[in-house]
Parts: sequence; C-alpha cells; structure tokens
Amino acid sequence: MPVPIRDGKLGVGVSGIGWCAAQHIAAFQKNPHVTVTWLHGRDVERSRQTLAKAELSVPTARLTARFAIASSHMFSNNRLRYGSACTIGR
Repeated sequence: MPVPIRDGKLGVGVSGIGWCAAQHIAAFQKNPHVTVTWLHGRDVERSRQTLAKAELSVPTARLTARFAIASSHMFSNNRLRYGSACTIGR
C-alpha cells in the first residue's frame, strides 16, 4: 500500500516535460490526495518554459534534467509513490 508523504498526500513524479506531461500535471493538481514532488525533463529551461506556457506552477516539485538522479531519489525517499512517464523511447 502506498505511504503518504507528510501532509497525507501521495507523491507523484512526472518524466518528459512537454505538452502531455503538462496535461498529467494539471490533472494531478486537481486531485486533493496527490502532490507533484518530482519533475524530469531533458532540458530544465525548456521544461520551465513548457510549464509556464501551460500556466502551471509546481512549487512542491524538484525539477532536474538528470534522469539517473531523479529516478534514484524519486523512489528512495518515500515521497514519491507514482510516476508518469511522458517520454518517447529513442
């Protein structure tokens, strides 16, 4: 069973920050039982621009371009319980 983070919400991470991820983030933010804790995109500045264009603010999330760091920290610190991969396999 997923363990909630301190405020009683489940942590969610999103990888591949683009249009699809913006839709996922917006949906997660409407869920009162979820908080977005991690964001991963290949280019941090472009990810910030995508979030701004979608008018999304994610103050609870850490944004990184380093997938190895994101994936190891996302699931090891018990703050993240679900992940949304919005990437294209290349």
